[in-house]
Amino acid sequence: MHQTKSLPYIQRLAPIFILLPAAIAYIPALIAKPLLDEQFLLAWLNYLNLAPTSEINKYLAFHGFNQIDMWGPLTLFSLKSFGLFGPNLFIVLKLTKLAIHLANAFFVFILVYYICADYIIALVSELIFSLYPLNAEAVAWLGGYGAELSVCFFLISFIFYLKAQNQFAKINWYWLIAAIFSLALAIACNAMICLNVFIFVLYEIAYFLHTKPKPKVENFCTRLALSLLMVFIPIIYLIATNSLSTVFIKSIQPHLTGQYIMPLIKHLVIPINEVNWHGYAPEYRFLYFLSAIPICSLIITLIKRKDIRCLFSFAFIATFLAALPYVGHAMTQSNLYGSRYLYFAIFPLSILIAILFCSIYYASKMHSFFQNKHKALTAITVLFLLAANIFYFRHLFNETSAKRVAGKVLSNIQKSLSIVASKEGSPYLFVRDIPEYTSHAPAFNTQGMICLNAGAEADKGLLSAKIIPDGRLQKALHKGQYTGSVLRWDKDFQSLLPIDITLKTNLYPEHSSAQAMQAFFVPGFVFYKNASYDASNDCIYVETNSNLGPIISLNTEGLSPITGNFLYLDLNIETGNDNKKAPVEMYWQTRLHTDYDNKERKLTVEANVNDKIFHRLYFPLRTIGWSTNSAATVITLGFPAHAKVAIKSMGLIASDKLIPDFSIAEENKQAINNKIIKTGFDYPYANYPNIDDLGLLSLNEEADGMTVSHNAQNIIGATGVVMEISKADKPFNNINGNTLSNVTGRTVALNGSLGKYKISFADFPSKGVYSFRVIAIDKNGEFIGNFSDAIVTLIRNSNIVHAQSRN
Repeated sequence: MHQTKSLPYIQRLAPIFILLPAAIAYIPALIAKPLLDEQFLLAWLNYLNLAPTSEINKYLAFHGFNQIDMWGPLTLFSLKSFGLFGPNLFIVLKLTKLAIHLANAFFVFILVYYICADYIIALVSELIFSLYPLNAEAVAWLGGYGAELSVCFFLISFIFYLKAQNQFAKINWYWLIAAIFSLALAIACNAMICLNVFIFVLYEIAYFLHTKPKPKVENFCTRLALSLLMVFIPIIYLIATNSLSTVFIKSIQPHLTGQYIMPLIKHLVIPINEVNWHGYAPEYRFLYFLSAIPICSLIITLIKRKDIRCLFSFAFIATFLAALPYVGHAMTQSNLYGSRYLYFAIFPLSILIAILFCSIYYASKMHSFFQNKHKALTAITVLFLLAANIFYFRHLFNETSAKRVAGKVLSNIQKSLSIVASKEGSPYLFVRDIPEYTSHAPAFNTQGMICLNAGAEADKGLLSAKIIPDGRLQKALHKGQYTGSVLRWDKDFQSLLPIDITLKTNLYPEHSSAQAMQAFFVPGFVFYKNASYDASNDCIYVETNSNLGPIISLNTEGLSPITGNFLYLDLNIETGNDNKKAPVEMYWQTRLHTDYDNKERKLTVEANVNDKIFHRLYFPLRTIGWSTNSAATVITLGFPAHAKVAIKSMGLIASDKLIPDFSIAEENKQAINNKIIKTGFDYPYANYPNIDDLGLLSLNEEADGMTVSHNAQNIIGATGVVMEISKADKPFNNINGNTLSNVTGRTVALNGSLGKYKISFADFPSKGVYSFRVIAIDKNGEFIGNFSDAIVTLIRNSNIVHAQSRN
């Protein structure tokens, strides 16, 4: 490592002007409108400005859209201060983020020049850092603010540390204290930078190995001790913030296997979203084909020049340390979600790439074979650098342009929402198939059905609830509520279209014998080689000669999506093995999407098998997929492998004959009217609604619980109910099923077919959205019928703390 020297005036200005391409590449992001998750962030900042000062500390626990984002308190306080800009908040935040990124690139130049005193490598490192496409998400998306701010303070800390150690035998304690303070600020912005502190130790070892003559051992030990002091700072921080350290420790458990390491390396070296690979593949193939030349020259450079070898080793290990916590995390996905996490690693990676690009120039000066070709190879180096950074610029510009397009699409969607809301007079809209790219964070997954605020106080259509009780929504639609407010985004028309779910006359019979069922087969029954009709027993027999289970398809034209019925089958299944239970599947196609979507349009019911008895299976036609995809055209029933199935009859049955009534008690409704905070806000929900018809409930801090009532008197033989409570943020997977779900948090047995029960918030270990439902039981405690519609409640941290303090 070298001591720096003064530079000519023009060379001092070059690191500033070289940032101009990056500033231009990020222009589309500056004029972009906010995405759905960015709107949440803006609403959160607005809430903090409106909230009393005493409430702010409660929101310092917010760690971004994912725990691994690890927004520290300094990032949060910084964001809090931006709330003063009011309507200009978004543009001010974006300009600030871009300014921080450009400042970080400039600090990279200073830092690299301090380390190696090589102006060319320092300048190229700065250029690559500013333009590297992997930084697009961190800079263009508001969620990357914590990472950018943290890297900024870390680079400043490293610069101060180098200034403190400028004289090997003398330490400037003022610069050292400034370095320690800056490092503490970096960690307070984003704790995931903690592993980077080992770079200080790495630097001291590299400095000792490179310096000639070798310094005294005691001087080296002193410097090493100071670098270890820098390492000790994050340990103190994590101990002081116990809850933060718990999340941090969970976040830095990488999956160190080739399966996870290789995708991470691929993301670092080839920073391309695989979905868009075809658009950039020719350029990167050309670039990496040409890389054979600099790789050969790199080998010569590393052999001949110890200082470059030392710098290369330092940058390589630093890149490994910075990327290590994220092995196996989101960046292994093809959509590059999580690339902002790697912002920490781009600083040392840019040094590696700079050394690679510049190695042609250095090799030409060191080897006799290249002496007469020095100018030509220098020109090749310049052309190689120019080509690579043009590719990076184009890629980066397109990535930020894509964000601008996504923001524009979401803006058009929300304009349409406001128009629909005013026409329908509805404060809530139920929207399907919003494009996935309108949200970066998984917490705001737009696929499927989401409930959006659309009224006058709706904060421009921010997300209200992800988990909507299926049966309750269908019931409300059946009553004529919200019917015109069920919409979908059509990618072909690039607009919101209403879904036709108006009530129709049911052409499906309440009961069909096996003989009558044949009229519903698609194709006609006579075309089914695996199905036969036994007139003597009035049974349809279905079997298969393969490893797959037999299937039948039935025409459902005229079957309304909002009548609230259950489809039942009376059947006997023999599988030829000793199993007592086996799954039977139902899936369907609709006019809205003729293709089969197994995430929403599939039901699985456990059936008793191999007992030679006919059992009745109930398939609830009360799911989100059934209710909001328009009418089904064909349903398909899939039976177990190797099965022989005898079907006796089929029909529809009303839901009130199978499921108990389960509702929010009247006193709870009064609490909503009297105590609810209209600006209620809790991650990841903005303005979580209280809609009694949909069983959505959010109580304020004054509430210590909620009261629910059940009525199972319509279920023959019911002596009580069992209430199932889900885990946090886990909706039930078997809507109106007859067995417990796979997300059961706990169950509560309630005596009597009619009664009330108060659920205390102190019973819940963490905040989140919890689902509740009941099923009738007989005198032996066995389940009767099916589970009720769910009640979905947002339980905030403050509710839990408040309830525990009362207890």
